[in-house]
Amino acid sequence: MLESVATELSQMVDRAAIELRTIDDAVAGTKPKPEVWSVKEILGHLIDSAANNHQRFVRAKLATELSFPGYEQNAWVLLQDYQGRPWFQLVDLWVLYNHHLAHVIRRIPDAAANVPCRIGANAAVTLGALVEDYVAHVRHHLDQIQQRRAAASSSHPQSGIVAMTPAPVKSVVSVDDLEKLDIRVGTIRDVLDVASSKRLVQLVVSFGDHNRTILAGLKEERSHPRSLVGGQALFIVNLAPRKMAGIESEGMLFDIGYADGISPVLAQPEIRVPDGSRVG
Repeated sequence: MLESVATELSQMVDRAAIELRTIDDAVAGTKPKPEVWSVKEILGHLIDSAANNHQRFVRAKLATELSFPGYEQNAWVLLQDYQGRPWFQLVDLWVLYNHHLAHVIRRIPDAAANVPCRIGANAAVTLGALVEDYVAHVRHHLDQIQQRRAAASSSHPQSGIVAMTPAPVKSVVSVDDLEKLDIRVGTIRDVLDVASSKRLVQLVVSFGDHNRTILAGLKEERSHPRSLVGGQALFIVNLAPRKMAGIESEGMLFDIGYADGISPVLAQPEIRVPDGSRVG
């Protein structure tokens, strides 16, 4: 029974991750009212829920019955200042934590699934019921995020799709020409300001076995370039190094939309892959 619940959780998280990574930092941080959670805070609450339920699931497997405290949800969200966290880092933490929880759930024996668990002053339920309730709770808040995102996006029109006339297709190139490009996935570990430039920021990018410095003109495109920290993107890594604003750039970031005059977005894998993975 719990094997199917674990599979449902993993699949739900992977589907949600694709959607969550299309939300920009400004939309994720928009609060409808001062007392209402933003999308960032809803996901922060889901991280708190994962942390608390991780404890419950493991402790219940070690006991004949479990009594575990509840937690002050609003206070947890406020004290941890999820509003001040980069959006993509929150997404990555939530995704990885829930994949681990799915792993934990798969290893709950049938006997342990019947262990009675009392959370706070609530009536006791079995561990199996607690696991199913956790997955339902995640589903509820993911639906809430979709609703909140739609409302927040209306006040951030740059996040929507704009009409454009596609540019003519470029001249034909050979497969051999394409094979010369080394395009890889990297994780943006840091975004540093280049004080002497109005456009450039300095990206510190992990390619698995090494880090590189790559300059990108993001200041005029994004109000919060540091929201990209923790996210993955595509980079050309075999371009000759080029010095800009006194800093040597060791590659080029793929940016979609700049050449067409629309608000650029990153080219990103739909789910996380190992840093250094090649395109092609």
